Amino acid sequence: ANNFDRDFTSEDPVLTPVDPAVIKTINQEEFRGFSFVNHEYGKFDMEASGQTH
Repeated sequence: ANNFDRDFTSEDPVLTPVDPAVIKTINQEEFRGFSFVNHEYGKFDMEASGQTH
């Protein structure tokens, strides 16, 4: 992080929002054989909007 201005490195990191419409268009067959499932996916979006599981 030494090559970046302190104005940027001192900010809290924020994830870029993902467009749900883009996610729905991804061919799920490309993930066949993957064993990992992120059970935390969407959790932060729901917490931020006040929704619960």
